[in-house]
Formats: sequence, C-alpha cells, structure tokens
Amino acid sequence: MRVGVLAEKTGVSRDTIRLYETMGLLRGISRPYEYNNYKEYSEDNVDRIQFILTMKELGLSLKECKTVIETIENNQFDKDFQEQFINDKLNEIDKKINELLKLKSTLMQHFNRNCDNVEIVDKIKDSRLEDED
Repeated sequence: MRVGVLAEKTGVSRDTIRLYETMGLLRGISRPYEYNNYKEYSEDNVDRIQFILTMKELGLSLKECKTVIETIENNQFDKDFQEQFINDKLNEIDKKINELLKLKSTLMQHFNRNCDNVEIVDKIKDSRLEDED
C-alpha cells in the first residue's frame, strides 16, 4: 500500500509515516517500480504504527519506542528488560513530578506575596490605563 493509504488506515499523517521510516521504526517497505519513486508499505506496518501510538500514549518517546521494537525483534524482550525499562520510566516520572511540585510551590509563594499587596496590582493596572490614553 502507498503512504496515503497507510496514513488513512492508521490516522497519522504522511509526514509522521516518513519520520517513522527515517527513524527505522517501520519495516516491509519496497520500491517495486523502477520508473517512479513510490514506496509500497506492507500491511504489517498498520499494526506497527498502532503499537507505536500506544507506546506514545504511555509516555514513551520515539527513541524509547525504537528501543522496545528492536528489543522485541531481537527476542530480548524478557522479564529483566521489562522490569528495568519500567523502573527507569517510573524514576523519570517521579523526577518530573518533583520538578513540577517545586515549580508549583514557587508560583504559589509568588502569587501569595503579590496578591497580599493589592496596591501594587492596582498601580500596574492604573499605569496601563494611563499608557492607553
């Protein structure tokens, strides 16, 4: 099937398919016609793209998707790999949560300090109105 048909079947854009191909995420691609540059994608790529989309929904980057696919293709997707991969991902999530909590705390402190001083807010509003005149 050509790229447009594959895009329709999977719900992703042609550019996304080309990106996945460039990254080595797709297989079964051929150029059956010497006189044009059309590519033919195998039906297996529909399932492969759906698998990539599922992994992305779980928060995996395309690089991580490629690692998982390669590990499966090399028959190394064993329990040890899965546990390590999931633990690494959980640690990454915990780190992001901590960073976001710190940011939230900083913003709340800033908000509370500035909202207590309503005069400053009023002066800023007044100066904006004067600038508009």
